[in-house]
Amino acid sequence: MVDIAMKNFWKILFAAICSLYIILLVVFSFAYFGYNHLLVDDKLGRSDIIIVYAVSNEDELFNTAKKLMNEGYGKKIVISPFVVNSKVDMVHLMKKHDLKKTDVIPDYYSTSMKESAVAVRQLMTKNKYQTALIVANDYEMKRLINTYEKNDTVHFFYHKSVMNNKNSENYSKKAQHEIWQLPRFWLNL
Repeated sequence: MVDIAMKNFWKILFAAICSLYIILLVVFSFAYFGYNHLLVDDKLGRSDIIIVYAVSNEDELFNTAKKLMNEGYGKKIVISPFVVNSKVDMVHLMKKHDLKKTDVIPDYYSTSMKESAVAVRQLMTKNKYQTALIVANDYEMKRLINTYEKNDTVHFFYHKSVMNNKNSENYSKKAQHEIWQLPRFWLNL
């Protein structure tokens, strides 16, 4: 009787060690490949609007959006959320990147990614826009796509990830946060 219990114990221990090894292998693979799994870049197409999802002072997002608008990928830029406070000043970023008021549609009311998706859907429906090009940081693009497409099944979205300073500590923290969000994507929550 004791021999059977010991055999079961060793089998369970062996299975637990193998499972732990596989989990660690997956986690370290994510870290080793530098969060490249978060990067999303579609083949770009002409869109009615360009959506910039920026919750902080992101020069590279505005550079990319302005460049894409100049290349004809969109007629207007929607900045969602449009934030002006002591830390973030979208008006200053607009001036810095030579964006005119007529080029920008601000979303003043969104406070979350989901609210941004709903506000953009309403704006697109109201103005009879069919397509949009989303410009966002690479580490949050998958979550953004999931949120926008879950809240808007009518319109078509292209995606352009912007790679910021990948070697900074701040980038690593944000990218690690997105890794922990992956199970929500898989479960479509």
